[in-house]
Amino acid sequence: MRYSGSLLVHKACHHFDQMNWWLDSEPKEVQAFGRVAFYGKNNSFRYTKCRDCPHTNKCDFYWDIRQKEFFMNLYVACEDEDGYYRDGCVWDKEIDTYDTMTVEVKYRNDVIMSYALNAYMPYEGQQISFNGEKGRLEVRNYDRQPWEVNVASELRLTKNFQDTRTWTIAKQKGEHGGADKKLKDLLFITDHPDPLNKKADSKAGVLASLIGIGARESIEKEKKVKIKDLIAISD
Repeated sequence: MRYSGSLLVHKACHHFDQMNWWLDSEPKEVQAFGRVAFYGKNNSFRYTKCRDCPHTNKCDFYWDIRQKEFFMNLYVACEDEDGYYRDGCVWDKEIDTYDTMTVEVKYRNDVIMSYALNAYMPYEGQQISFNGEKGRLEVRNYDRQPWEVNVASELRLTKNFQDTRTWTIAKQKGEHGGADKKLKDLLFITDHPDPLNKKADSKAGVLASLIGIGARESIEKEKKVKIKDLIAISD
């Protein structure tokens, strides 16, 4: 956790940035709970890394990094420099990064967000719901799962006391679901149209990070954290 700030900073800030943009507001208060419920010391056997591990026949997380030349060059060849094992054991007793987390965030516009992140589910993706005065919007973003999915996202809009309708978003070509090219176009093409104001500035990045930082502090100190208390303003 001392290197990454926890998954609440390393991973969840991507999600918090999404929510800040969707709600068009800034976070005000954070309260969170988290613990190492699955990985780390929660197992009867362990080793330093998957390579040469004596428990490969009974570990569901065994991964042979030697099968990928790209990973060998990118990670293994640099281990003497940074000491990082890309195939490090998930049962290492020193692991203290939370794998089970819930976060409550209150925004300046009085919206309340409930967020959950579990790092050991049998599939990956996002399930997002917006509850409003006129109905509910549900979004399912797929990533990796043990069944075939031919779309990137499924959406359902249900209006109060009325009908419901569904639609899908097709998979896009390219890295990160086709987002990389769109991001590069926003950054490097002069006067590229941005009608939805998706181009983030440094303030957006800071606010997303502060939710994760505030959540970690809330877990450690067992109290609610105000975002303004995390910022030191100089003259």
